[in-house]
Amino acid sequence: MFSREWVFYVFGRWVIMSGIAGAMVQFLFSDIIGIHTIPAFLLNQFCLACVFWYVDKLIFKRHFKETLSNFFRFPRIKTAYGFTEQFDKIKQEFNDFKTKMAGSEDKPGIWLNEFVDFEHSVEMMERLLRERKIDVDKEYENVRDENLERGYYFDKEILKKTETEKKGHKVFLEALSKDVLLADGAMGTYLTTKGFDASICCESLNLTDSETVKKVHEEYIEAGAKIIETNTFAANKFKLAEYGLADKVREINLAGARIAKESSEGRVFVAGSVGPLGRSISPYGELSLVEAHNAFMEQIQAIIDGDVDIIMLETMASFLEAKEAVLVCREIADIPIICQVTFTDEGKTVYGDKLAESFEELKRLGADVVGLNCSLGPRKMLELLKSIPNSFTGMVSVQPNAGLPRYRDGSSEYSVNPEYFREYAEHFKNSGVNIIGGCCGTTPAHIKEMAKVVSGPPVKRRCEIKYATNPDQKG
Repeated sequence: MFSREWVFYVFGRWVIMSGIAGAMVQFLFSDIIGIHTIPAFLLNQFCLACVFWYVDKLIFKRHFKETLSNFFRFPRIKTAYGFTEQFDKIKQEFNDFKTKMAGSEDKPGIWLNEFVDFEHSVEMMERLLRERKIDVDKEYENVRDENLERGYYFDKEILKKTETEKKGHKVFLEALSKDVLLADGAMGTYLTTKGFDASICCESLNLTDSETVKKVHEEYIEAGAKIIETNTFAANKFKLAEYGLADKVREINLAGARIAKESSEGRVFVAGSVGPLGRSISPYGELSLVEAHNAFMEQIQAIIDGDVDIIMLETMASFLEAKEAVLVCREIADIPIICQVTFTDEGKTVYGDKLAESFEELKRLGADVVGLNCSLGPRKMLELLKSIPNSFTGMVSVQPNAGLPRYRDGSSEYSVNPEYFREYAEHFKNSGVNIIGGCCGTTPAHIKEMAKVVSGPPVKRRCEIKYATNPDQKG
């Protein structure tokens, strides 16, 4: 009936609270009122039981409004119901939802609360299934395929994979199998060094100042980058809406892809940059899977229409979001996919997804290259490579930050110099990394130094870690 975590929680709470409250009640009942020790102890336990019963009643009432982990801040507590009880709860919430919605289908404000209750009940059932190692993700994929066939996700027909796309896919993978490729560095933080305000929408420059964007691409190519990324990282409808540009998604992404292609002149690969949506997907947030799917579809379709060579999914803090983005890419076209996730220095996402397991699943879903970028500097990122098991056969990419930012006079400054990056670029290459580049704080100067050591065929991945000797550089 109850999950193992819940039993441990209740038992542990009872032991701890009995000790604390027992001493206080013992003093109150036995010493002051004069009740014998044993009756005082039993009365103490009865009082605790009443308090716990009432608190738990409040918890259960809120259980379907907000997850227990958020309510208690105890991430190990998952759920308190078994299948039968949870199934009954779903039926109850669904009936409430139907009753409230009847005759008010076009007035969501009336039945929204009941819908949220029902949705959270379903999420709790999903947690129960996952606890019992049931493959929920596989069933999600089956349902997604059925919905795609019915045309639920988007209006236009899915583009069929062409022979041209397959050929382009093959060209990139062949190049990657022969050489370690050097990617470019940051766009946004580099633009701030050129005098642009950090608060502007960098992606809007594709329409208002394309020459500046093109110049940045050319600087990275001249520095030695073999992969440049389009200036489209945050060009999804949710992020652009913050600047009043939600209706410019296709225009901005298409322009960003074309600017990069013009800059490359066929000399380097162009990767369409796709970042996180800026909103958490349910059950961690309010964004539904369909909404996330459609947002990614809108952005990625425009980038691919701009004739990029690769899709670069990057800075994905949520494995759920990264997975959805990969699936969208695979639905649109047969194009190479690089999927980079952001991890903490403990080797987990902020949602608790483990690095090795995430890599395996993303590769299975269709990512050609999986990797890490942002948040961490070169040293920490190199350490995380140790957690990739030798059994993992996929290709790996890394794009670390130039250390941790320091905020001064309203702007961010990064302390890691180009020479330090060159030293770690060599370590990455010798550890079997296939694509090496830079993220926040890196500039063409960093890429130029890295180009001195990033070349030649990839080596077999290994986990032996050697560190840079410069004690003044962190990250």
